[in-house]
Amino acid sequence: MDNSSNISSKIDWVIILLYLIIVGLGFMNLYSSDYKSEEIQISFFSQTYGKQLIWIGVSIVLAFLIMMIDSVAYSMFAYLIYVSVITILFLVLIIGAATHGAKSWFEIGTFKIQPSEIAKFATALAVAKFISGNSFKFEIKNFLNIVVTLAIIVLPVLLILLQPDLGSAIVYFSFIFVLYREGLPGVFLWLIFGIIIVFILALLINQIFLTLIITSVAIIFMYIILKEKNDFIRILISATSFFSLFYFINLLFNLNINLLYVIFISIFAWSVYLAIYFMKKRFNTIFVILGFLFAGLIMQFTTDLVFNKILQPHQRNRIDVLFDNSIDPKGVGYNLKQSKIAIGSGGLSGKGFLKGTQTKLNFVPEHNTDFIFCTVAEEWGFIGSVILFILYGLLAIRIFLRAERQISDFSRIYGYSVGSILFFHFFVNIGMTMGLIPVIGIPLPFFSYGGSSMLGFTILLFIFVKLDTEKDLKL
Repeated sequence: MDNSSNISSKIDWVIILLYLIIVGLGFMNLYSSDYKSEEIQISFFSQTYGKQLIWIGVSIVLAFLIMMIDSVAYSMFAYLIYVSVITILFLVLIIGAATHGAKSWFEIGTFKIQPSEIAKFATALAVAKFISGNSFKFEIKNFLNIVVTLAIIVLPVLLILLQPDLGSAIVYFSFIFVLYREGLPGVFLWLIFGIIIVFILALLINQIFLTLIITSVAIIFMYIILKEKNDFIRILISATSFFSLFYFINLLFNLNINLLYVIFISIFAWSVYLAIYFMKKRFNTIFVILGFLFAGLIMQFTTDLVFNKILQPHQRNRIDVLFDNSIDPKGVGYNLKQSKIAIGSGGLSGKGFLKGTQTKLNFVPEHNTDFIFCTVAEEWGFIGSVILFILYGLLAIRIFLRAERQISDFSRIYGYSVGSILFFHFFVNIGMTMGLIPVIGIPLPFFSYGGSSMLGFTILLFIFVKLDTEKDLKL
């Protein structure tokens, strides 16, 4: 009696309350989006909302069981859980059922289980176990540990990509924020952000113009960091000189080299010159900028390869539609167009519960899974959408704050993994339905229809809630 009372006093009831509110709102909106009065005689549990209610019940029972397990067990069996899930991800490629072209599911009667949803918490446990167990910093001398950490994250990504399920695989990029908290230099975040920007620009503008933009940004950063402005004059003069030299050689000898390649050769020669010059002055920061410069140029030149050779046709179409929503409005552009119509039709306060037309009449495809937010925006309007944003924001902030209070490195790292994964899902899902991000198909946590995602997110969250009850314990 005393023991259960003691555990109850340590539980963060704010997180649990936010969980229950979001789950409740998710069920209510799922019910609204799929309810049809003429089907009132049909069995409740044969409908999507009836099945979801079953999964919600199972998830709550599972959450209770998770809270009964000793916190030490999650650290002790982290690797075993991870290996087991990796094995399951491998097996689904062999004996799994295909849905929408992806072999991502195990069929159990009328229910389906998607292992990739469970793999998130297992990966989070393994990452937390390895980093906390080796107590290393993200420095060159710890190269092997860094490689192992990345391998733990990348392995499930590769198996999920083989299904193929790009949406579920992309979620694992959220671990970059966990690694940043644990000491990964912020320059890597800027590098990833820069690569994304270059990828987008490479699809939209002329390559010569983009090359000049990337080079100009590098030069601006050089100007900012240089202590001696005479060195900046040297940089400008040398850049102009190398380009002029190679440009006139091309003309003089009638080599007919494309202007883009002339610029690229000039930049390479200019960079070698700067590297030699600043190496003598022992000004190593310049090498970081040159590294960014070449990363941007390489990304620019490989964008065409990635876009046309690696991405699937439907994935290319989704990116094209993002930049031009007039493309095939009855085909590949249909989902996004109807999603925007549904969101916009809600206005300030929405049409009211059970009164959404775009979602209820199936104008919005996948309105109970990937596009469930459309129901919120249409029926509850801008006000309801903002309230939902606040709820998810409070949940993420609460998780990060509680994670920061953990004495155990394992609990802290796992907590940051939970917060990052949930926030990433929320950000991408909402951005996807609003046309800010390509449609990649990932669920809204605790909201979208799906037993696998409900179970996966519940396990992910409540393991941390349990760890937080013993935050003073060194795991």
